[in-house]
Amino acid sequence: MKLTKTLLVAPLVAGALIGTSFAATDTKSDTSYSVGYTMGKTLKAQMQQNNVSADDAQVVDGLKDGINSKKPKLTPEQMQTAMAEFQKQAMAAQKNAQ
Repeated sequence: MKLTKTLLVAPLVAGALIGTSFAATDTKSDTSYSVGYTMGKTLKAQMQQNNVSADDAQVVDGLKDGINSKKPKLTPEQMQTAMAEFQKQAMAAQKNAQ
């Protein structure tokens, strides 16, 4: 699915942006914000394109927990179920858009 592939590629894009950002600025704060902002804009565009939505606050919480290697609020099984449902909704939205 296109959305899932994009979500998996986003960290790679962010990594490329980090390399360019360090050349443009030497401040960790500016670079970090730029990476986060770019990831957010990309995610929003992909979700709009696929007619799906998510709770922004929970997305940010999950991102922070992942970055900080915190224990997830959900079990791996719960996350797998949630992502499967998300993919199902995205596929249905794409099918309805055709």
